[in-house]
Amino acid sequence: MKINLRSFVYLDSSLVKDYLSQLGKGYYEKEQVSDSSSIRTVEQNNSSEFERLHAALREQGLEKVGIDSDESWSEIEAGDILELDMVINVNIINNFLSNPALRALIFANQQSDSPVQAQDMFTNDTTATAKLAANDIYSFLMSLQTASILKPEDLSGELTVLCKVHRKLKDGETQWALSIPNTFKKIIQKQANLGELKKVLDENGFESNDLEVQSPGAVLIPIAIYR
Repeated sequence: MKINLRSFVYLDSSLVKDYLSQLGKGYYEKEQVSDSSSIRTVEQNNSSEFERLHAALREQGLEKVGIDSDESWSEIEAGDILELDMVINVNIINNFLSNPALRALIFANQQSDSPVQAQDMFTNDTTATAKLAANDIYSFLMSLQTASILKPEDLSGELTVLCKVHRKLKDGETQWALSIPNTFKKIIQKQANLGELKKVLDENGFESNDLEVQSPGAVLIPIAIYR
C-alpha cells in the first residue's frame, strides 16, 4: 500500500469545498466514526478535505499528467483538472514599487489627468509563472490568492500543482504576467514603454522574461500546490 503525504505550500480551501460538493461527496465539518469499542467525532480540516477531493478525482481517472508532445498538448482542454509537476517562479516584481528606478518609470508615464495612487496599483493576488518540470516548452500563468498561500518562502521551485485549466493560449498569444490592475497596464501599454520597463528590470536585477507568458501555454486556476 502506497502512502502519499503532502506538505502544502498553497491550498484554496474554498475551491476544494466547491469541487467536493460538485463531485457528490458533499461538504461537512464533522462526522461520527464508530468501531467495536468506541464512537468518536472526526472534524474535517483543509488538508483532510483536500485528500477527499483528490481521492474522488482519482476515482474519476485523475492521474499525474506528462505533456511531452504536441499530441498530448492537443488533448488538454479548458476545464480539465490536471496534476502537474512544475517549476514555479513567483513574480518578484509584485513588490517593485519599492525600487526607485521602477517607481520613476511608472509615474513618468502616467497621464496627468488620470493620476495613479501607489496604493491603487496592486491586487490581493500573487502572480506566478511556471514550466513543466520535465518539459520547459509549455508555459503557464497562475493567479494565487494571497490568503491561501501557506508557505510563501517555499512557493518557488519544483512543486506539484493540482489545477483547473482556465484557457489555453492561442497560437502566437502573449499573456501579461503582473499582479497589477488595468490602470497600470494602460500606462505602459505602448511597446516603447514596455521595452523601457524590461530594460530597467534587467538593470536592477529582476528577470524581465517574467513579464510575459507565451504560447504554447495556458492560464491555470490553482487548487493546491504541494511537495
